[in-house]
Amino acid sequence: YDYGNIALTVATDRTFTVTNSGPLNATAVTPVALAAPYAFKGGTFPGTGGTCGASPATINSGASCTIVVTFTPTIAGVANATLDLGYNNGFSGVNSTRAITGTGVALAVLAVTADTNANWGNRAVGSTNAQLFTVANSGAGNAATVIAQVGALAAPYAFTGAGYPGTNGTCGATINTATNCKIELAYSPVAAGASTDDVVLEYNNGITATATASLTLSGTGVNVSSLAITADSSANWGNRAVNSNVSLLFTVTNSSGTTGATGLIQQVAGALAAPFSFTGGTYPGSGGGTCGATLAASGTCKIALSFAPTVAGAATDDVILEYNNGLTTATATLTLNGTGVNRALLAITADTNANAEQERLASRND
Repeated sequence: YDYGNIALTVATDRTFTVTNSGPLNATAVTPVALAAPYAFKGGTFPGTGGTCGASPATINSGASCTIVVTFTPTIAGVANATLDLGYNNGFSGVNSTRAITGTGVALAVLAVTADTNANWGNRAVGSTNAQLFTVANSGAGNAATVIAQVGALAAPYAFTGAGYPGTNGTCGATINTATNCKIELAYSPVAAGASTDDVVLEYNNGITATATASLTLSGTGVNVSSLAITADSSANWGNRAVNSNVSLLFTVTNSSGTTGATGLIQQVAGALAAPFSFTGGTYPGSGGGTCGATLAASGTCKIALSFAPTVAGAATDDVILEYNNGLTTATATLTLNGTGVNRALLAITADTNANAEQERLASRND
């Protein structure tokens, strides 16, 4: 009898039937001791669950009973043995034997774990978020023909790049015992809401070609607002006279059709500096500024900005609005330019030499 391939240290039981087909009872039925990795289950004949009775047993004519033998390989390879029962057939002592065999296999055992978290949490719709995961082989054998199980991972989850193991993944087709490698997965939500999926690796563990290691992934897509600042005319004031003050209007647009922006302010750390400012000194600017602390989905509002050069020369700065996009603090930025120019200044002076010549000629005539 062949137990087949059995993983190392795994105990596998088989039941054998003993039948007395003779006209006399078989007496003094006694087993020859089995050597490891074989043993009667529980340690003694006929094995736990066996029905042949304790040795020396009797098996009556025409009767059958069972014995239970356990195979527990501890080293890889084939192990052969003989199941041998001695008994008295009514005239003399004889033996009944049955060859048994089994193969111990060093089994590969893979597990997938997240380097950070298998839950991406809240992520913006339209974003792509990559993360590394570790695949470890804790078994006694090498894992062969490792692949991503076909159809096991679907959008919004995927291996980065062209597939297993991902762009920055290091796993290959074989993962040796007591080693680990990386796979890289991405979560790219295209709609708002929670989603889950399983990443499943399929491999040959030494016994079966389709052993699997899996990990459940989760994440939540969140619609976020997106603000942009555009100039109603130009973000470049061009040449402006020193000590003048010119105000322009700018439009702030929320391109999200689903999510409003909140907490809308001028970024404190990036506040405008002279010669640029919000008209009147504060957000959203007097003389046409309409923006407040919120901007609805698909909404627009105005800010008024001034350029007031006090010296000649070019100047540049960024107007930065800070807001909560529904997921995190975000910013909208526009670069401003202008050049201060000294005004033209005319002066009229008298020609003193011409006056002196006219006075000399007048005195000669006299």
